[in-house]
Amino acid sequence: MISADLVVIAAGGWGSSIASTVGVTLPLVSMEHQYAVTEPVSVLAKGRDGDASVPFVRIYEAGTYVRDEGDKAGIGSFNHRALPVSDSDMVNNAATLEDPSKLPFTQVDWDQAWVETLEVMPVLSGLKYEQAYNGVFPYSADGLPLMGPAPDVDGLWVLECLWATHSIGAARSLAQAICGIAPDIDFAPADLTRFDDTELVPADYAQRCDNAYIDTYAIHHPAEPSTSPRGVRMSPFYDEQEKLGAAFFDTSGWERPRWYESNAGLLAGMSVPARDAWSSKFWSPIAGVEHLRTREVAGIFDMTSLRRITVTGTDAAAFLDRVAARNVARGVGSVTYTMLLDHNGGIVSDVTISQLAEDRFLVGGNSPRDEAWLKSISSGFDVQIADITNGTTCVAVWGPAARDILTPITDTDLTNDTFKYFSSKETSVAGVDVTAVRVSYVGELGWELACDVSGGKKLWNAVMEQATKVGAVPAGRSALTSLRLEKGYRAWGSDMSREDTPTSAGLEFAVRADGEHIGLNAVTRPATRRLRTLQLAEVDLVPTTAQPVFIGDRNVGYVTSAEFGWSVGAPIALAWLPIEIKEGETVSISCGGRKVSAVVMPDALFDPTGSRIRV
Repeated sequence: MISADLVVIAAGGWGSSIASTVGVTLPLVSMEHQYAVTEPVSVLAKGRDGDASVPFVRIYEAGTYVRDEGDKAGIGSFNHRALPVSDSDMVNNAATLEDPSKLPFTQVDWDQAWVETLEVMPVLSGLKYEQAYNGVFPYSADGLPLMGPAPDVDGLWVLECLWATHSIGAARSLAQAICGIAPDIDFAPADLTRFDDTELVPADYAQRCDNAYIDTYAIHHPAEPSTSPRGVRMSPFYDEQEKLGAAFFDTSGWERPRWYESNAGLLAGMSVPARDAWSSKFWSPIAGVEHLRTREVAGIFDMTSLRRITVTGTDAAAFLDRVAARNVARGVGSVTYTMLLDHNGGIVSDVTISQLAEDRFLVGGNSPRDEAWLKSISSGFDVQIADITNGTTCVAVWGPAARDILTPITDTDLTNDTFKYFSSKETSVAGVDVTAVRVSYVGELGWELACDVSGGKKLWNAVMEQATKVGAVPAGRSALTSLRLEKGYRAWGSDMSREDTPTSAGLEFAVRADGEHIGLNAVTRPATRRLRTLQLAEVDLVPTTAQPVFIGDRNVGYVTSAEFGWSVGAPIALAWLPIEIKEGETVSISCGGRKVSAVVMPDALFDPTGSRIRV
């Protein structure tokens, strides 16, 4: 036994078994990966000294890559079935093989990939292999690295599932984090704490690891759902949503409706602009019906996957006033929109914080990282922090008729004088105990109703019964996206990250300029870029994530979110642009094989004063 203050697990295929010795589950599986080295190739003769002399070439159609090994060619293939290697196999191989990371070559998995490779690189034809083996390296459940501090084990850090393209950048970022320095590059997408307990079931994450390997060189649409495993996490009223024809797509294991086929009949007589083939994938014009019906009457949204975290204890108020960028202990019933910032002013998450009692708060967050962050900075405070998402559910009722829907099924006074915007009450709806929070992610009057999972189905059915009476509809995530973009509402993870400050994200209103909260320096740090709302000039193209933005031929930014804005009649995008680009200027977005003109607009295109949400 060796005592150490700090341990980093960077052990490749051995990482999972090492972590398990201290009770940490890493959602990774080691995979066999085929690799062969040819005899010398004449065109590579100048590389005999061992230095690389030609580019590393990926052949996506063949699922292979080719690199030089001195004057020889090395060929790796992902064009084969997943061949997982269990932890016990790793141990056995170490005992029986000279190199446990080199397993016997399986020719049957190689032949087709080799044929397809030679079609692109015929210079390799006829060459013999000097080496051929199935290598071993780990894959995570989503194909990204696993980085960061291990939960609940002080001093233990993880750096696993890296690719050559991550290498020194990942090492630098982790070293900075270990030293308490905000990393130059935000590694939140690779953060170990992005997975919660339900995603750490071996049978489930093993399937995702298999998929990650098979899809290494696949080109997926940004909106494309996983194929397996499915049905891992569902709302308690999932079967009721199925009856309504919910089109389920999964996010972090959650089955979330994007639209409901039950609303298809409302398309009759509606003008739907033609849409390009790429952005039409995994989309339905029914989303437009749900958007407009929410604006005109109301939409019922399943917000179960929204993170719900309780912070309790004698120091709860003091703790949250320290970690949140805005005063949140403003009295029982208050609700505050703010951000959790890191010590460099980067946005760890944007949250709503409801004060339910003097010593009890409910945090509405974005991912399991939020709980991990709060716990990591709670030392010295008498607080208890618990993610209650998996034991609860949430139904949102948003739209002008929200009061008409809820008033018949609750004794709570929902009038504006009694239940104001950004306030909360613990009450009862349809006989179900709920925490009702008057906030809205669509820019309309409404409430989020959170309750224990046991009462979820009863709550949903009661709300839907009343919704039907006034002409409201169930609405999915596609409509939610277009509704929020019309209001300029940001989504953490898609539109902003720890690399961004509140000022650059256009959220400086949610930060107090005094006090001693973490990240105070973000208030004065000048921004070099700004998240902007763009309105496209052409209605038939909707950008997808990461498409580049140009001024002339100069790439100046990229799109983070986009959808068709049904209330404004045009596609809308959020995009990062240099700070000097102002409202009213024209840019172009590269999408659909052409550049489409777009105008930089004010953040909110619909109801910019927010009057509809405060009635």
